[in-house]
Amino acid sequence: MTEKHVEIGITVKINAEAIQYSRTMEMYEFESGISQVVQELGNKVLMTGLKGLDEEFRQCVPAGWRNMGTEERNILSSVGWIHYRRHIYLYEQDRRRKPLNELLEVERYGRDSQRV
Repeated sequence: MTEKHVEIGITVKINAEAIQYSRTMEMYEFESGISQVVQELGNKVLMTGLKGLDEEFRQCVPAGWRNMGTEERNILSSVGWIHYRRHIYLYEQDRRRKPLNELLEVERYGRDSQRV
């Protein structure tokens, strides 16, 4: 059997941001390669989506909340480890809120999403 390559090219658009993914693999590794493609693409799509959601939260914060900047967070998701930055806000007597963590249902000091 001759060695053949399979080329995969995928473009995913999240809001206004396009994610392009391409990979070439040997035919004999097609099944395991597809699994890896799904994992890698899912990871990129999730991180891009979280970045967009955090930006949307930032634009509609209630008037009394103060933006205290961002912090990095690493969690295990259903598509592997993701690394993202999320905004932190102070409200009512300096109580902290992290809307993106609340959306993901990540517990305080937790390292995995509730969907794992």
